[in-house]
Amino acid sequence: MLDFLQTINTVTNGSAVILGGVAKWQNGYGTEPTSKFIDIAVTPQQTSSLDTLGTRLEIQGGTTFPTPVQEQYVLKTDNYILDVFVVNELPQSTLISGSNIQTPEADVQFHTSLYDAQPNDYILGKLNERRTLYGL
Repeated sequence: MLDFLQTINTVTNGSAVILGGVAKWQNGYGTEPTSKFIDIAVTPQQTSSLDTLGTRLEIQGGTTFPTPVQEQYVLKTDNYILDVFVVNELPQSTLISGSNIQTPEADVQFHTSLYDAQPNDYILGKLNERRTLYGL
């Protein structure tokens, strides 16, 4: 998986940020994910560079996150499925193993903003899980 994360970094000229379970793992919280899904954030300028990695599949109804995501789509590669979140401003990240990895603080901030924009029990559960996991 690390090789593929570096490939993502290369094709986006270092402008992609790894999110979700893979970011948790890279930040030292848990083991390598067994799922083939990798969540990433990119700016609108980088979306076409990802197309070299696989087949873009649009999500019916658009994004599942109302803010700050501008667009969301899935990119099916030979070995992984990228859940791509297009944002105007990338989340805070740190370089780990040659890839930009979302920081725990940025993960909590994203879910806080999401909850503020669309309060519901599901998002609150995700937010509280992250606060507990990261001790924030």
